[in-house]
Amino acid sequence: MDRDRRIRLGLVGTRGIGPKTARAVRDRCGGWSRAVQAASRGDRAVPERLRPGFANAERRGKEVQSACDACRVRPLFRGEADWPDRVEDLSDPPEVLFLRGRPETLRERAVAVVGTRECSPGGARLARHLGERLAEEGWATISGLARGIDTAAHRGALEADGDTVAVLGCGPDVAYPPENRDLQDRIGEEGAVVSEFVPGAEPRSGHFPRRNRILAALGDAIVVVESRIRGGALVTVRHGLDLGREIFVVPGWPGSARSAGPLALLREGARPIRDAEDLLEDLNGIRGGPGLEPDEVRALEAHRSGARTPDELAAALGVSTPDARDRLARLELLGLVDTREASHAG
Repeated sequence: MDRDRRIRLGLVGTRGIGPKTARAVRDRCGGWSRAVQAASRGDRAVPERLRPGFANAERRGKEVQSACDACRVRPLFRGEADWPDRVEDLSDPPEVLFLRGRPETLRERAVAVVGTRECSPGGARLARHLGERLAEEGWATISGLARGIDTAAHRGALEADGDTVAVLGCGPDVAYPPENRDLQDRIGEEGAVVSEFVPGAEPRSGHFPRRNRILAALGDAIVVVESRIRGGALVTVRHGLDLGREIFVVPGWPGSARSAGPLALLREGARPIRDAEDLLEDLNGIRGGPGLEPDEVRALEAHRSGARTPDELAAALGVSTPDARDRLARLELLGLVDTREASHAG
């Protein structure tokens, strides 16, 4: 790992240095390495309160990388090939995300399904069914692995052999809630577990609003099944509204506290749904396009790794050149690659 990546890893979680602040110092100094050098010599380009964090960033970055290696977590760096583009919609995107699982899952068309931890049996059944039907129609399910609605939505997606992404408010190796350890491990194997927080970071109340903004960014739409008026699901919705995401709600009985959040959102213009079929019908108008088949995902990964021509892609995938040409054409039709780049380069 090069020095700049180690520095970026080391700054994650450093007290008082968020992603916006880190990038501002980097730009002022002319790069990550120069920022560390400036901090080490006490240069005014780095504010005094930030100097210890920058000066120690590379050393701490090595520790974070060792922790990632120990728990099989992969850091994704902003601006690199596997970085999920939708996170860039945020006003303060993280510089690094920590991943267990398949990075391509973070770029699929997806719906965030959120709601209360203290859900009703009916709410849990509906969330599970939403996960199942989304999977069957080629949509990934995003949620926060919390008890209640989140857990049900993840399980529904997995039961239908679909993709699901768990966004955590702790390190990607930390089981929270503890009873979801097996579910978290399964998502890490079949889908993706992602966090803005370094391995070993314990869940804290201040982490979850930050978790919720990542959750909102990764989805093309957000569905609220049940939520209290001040529930975390509504924090996710507020982020989603800032990002221009479509908001769906399952209305409930006005006398129930679990219905207070969805009913308030309904008055503000959210789209009501009665069941999964309503949601799927309305999703036809949401941007996100058709989902990728596994062969197309592999072709996209190979293309991003440098296999730009049909012959190069055929060699990388072990398929015929006509087959590779068809896959490139499909990816270009979806707007994911530009084959003119290869011809210009030649």
